[in-house]
Amino acid sequence: MTLLNALILAAAANPVAEAPQPNLELAPVLTPEDAENLNEWTGSFNAGGTISTGNTSRKSANAALDMQRRGEKDRWTIGASWNYGQEKDLATGIKTTSQRRFGAAIQYDYFLSEKSYALANAAGENDLLADLRLRGTVGVGYGYQFAEEENWKLATELGVGWYKKDYYNSPDEEYPNARFAYNWEARFGKGEAKNWVAAQDFNVLPSLEDGDQVYTRLDTRLRYDMSAAWFLQLQHIWEWDNVPAPGLRRNDNRVLASIGYSF
Repeated sequence: MTLLNALILAAAANPVAEAPQPNLELAPVLTPEDAENLNEWTGSFNAGGTISTGNTSRKSANAALDMQRRGEKDRWTIGASWNYGQEKDLATGIKTTSQRRFGAAIQYDYFLSEKSYALANAAGENDLLADLRLRGTVGVGYGYQFAEEENWKLATELGVGWYKKDYYNSPDEEYPNARFAYNWEARFGKGEAKNWVAAQDFNVLPSLEDGDQVYTRLDTRLRYDMSAAWFLQLQHIWEWDNVPAPGLRRNDNRVLASIGYSF
């Protein structure tokens, strides 16, 4: 028997094992847009403002930035917002700040399966009118992506963290907190354009030590896409701090109109 025949017989008796196939059930679901922009930052920036003169002297401005980077197994989400308002008493000429707040948040998601993910997040906000030098949170948790489609998205999250309120004029407060959140987005409209987008983000953070300490935020948006990049947006933000600084209200509402650019 020749050496070549021996090698052929050995190969037939011990076939090469097939290469292992990837477990597709563990890969997160990606929309066509996410798949196209994999490992790239995408997002939007919007800004708006109002000026009133005559019998009323009032100025206001708002801006927000939202960014996301989607990988094969993970996702980064970053957001920042700014609001400012000023009023002038026409009789005395005295100017008063009616709104001044800035906030930023970051979250990292690591997909454990097709739809579930572990997360870590942090957020901070300064609000002069609420006497808050800093409202800060850090936490970890678990999320589940019920739907991740081109025209419909829905996810819920559960977690724990640490919540701190650093006041300008009142005693500071901090405590461990639980967290429940959901976010959804729906795209709709006539034909294939579907240039209307409705979205909502909800967060509630109850204290694990004091049942009275509860912070809730509901952010609802309606957007009209004028083109592939430019859009108009109407936004309502409702916040509830069950134990605010002394003398201040628990309920806070803001309605913002803006023009934005997607990238």
